[in-house]
Amino acid sequence: MFVEGELIILSKRLINSRRIPFLESKILENFRLKENERIEFSSSSKRREEYFYTLLEMLSLSSAANLLKVKKTQLEMIRDRGYDISKEKHLLEPDYDENKFLSEYNRLLEETNKRIREENDRITGKRALKQPELTFRDLLSRIYMNSEGSKLLVKYAEPPSPSDKSKHLNVEYIDRFTELAMKEGVTWAILISEQDLSTTAGKRLEEYPTIHFQHFFEDELRFNPTKHYLVPRHELLSPQEAQAFLRENRLVPTKLPHLKYVPPFSRTGERKAFIDPIVKYYGFLPGQIVRIYRENFITETPVDKIVTYRYVWY
Repeated sequence: MFVEGELIILSKRLINSRRIPFLESKILENFRLKENERIEFSSSSKRREEYFYTLLEMLSLSSAANLLKVKKTQLEMIRDRGYDISKEKHLLEPDYDENKFLSEYNRLLEETNKRIREENDRITGKRALKQPELTFRDLLSRIYMNSEGSKLLVKYAEPPSPSDKSKHLNVEYIDRFTELAMKEGVTWAILISEQDLSTTAGKRLEEYPTIHFQHFFEDELRFNPTKHYLVPRHELLSPQEAQAFLRENRLVPTKLPHLKYVPPFSRTGERKAFIDPIVKYYGFLPGQIVRIYRENFITETPVDKIVTYRYVWY
């Protein structure tokens, strides 16, 4: 079984191209093809079908591997913000790969949609009450809670269909997203997608001051920026700790060096030019103070780490 969405798009693109190009040496071996040989759709239907589904299986694993990287980074990000990920913690185990990922979520998808269909069959004459079946990315979406009872929503948007000529998520989709966030009473709502938001959609999210919205491209989450060897450990001070630090050192926060904060849905060139990935990863907000632990590479001193402070501001 394949990841729904991506493979439908890929298969249609392959069919429309009228040819299946050589992609992997493994397929060459399986079908004893010569280098650069292509199988055209004029070939025998059985051979063409075997080749096509072998290709789809490989594309499925490749797609699942990328999506699993995104999911793992998303879980690490939510955990580092202090939210409970115990129900999905097994996804972060080193031996959890794309094969296990596909197997688990395809089975869960099949079971969930079977239950939905059974419930819908019991509803007669009330089509508005029938629940739509879920997709693979619907199962990846989840609400998390921290020790203080605050909720965070993570929503995975579906990839664009081949017939969708728009390069952006539109207002209609964002309205459904915000409606879900309001219904669940979340403090944070994170949208993960392949597409960017339209200008109007971004402005719509700014109309909800009680919810902190963030948007991540899937490509942004294929690697955890905090795991880079040059990135020091960042620690957010609580309001009480921040006040105590400022009072003890007789400082005003604006005198501290800054961590740059760019509004998440700003459409200025500044947004594209510089968004601090660590500020975005942790969800730091303007007015907060962050403690940073840096390694001391000066061997002549007995200090292993240097502690610095930064003020998050525009």
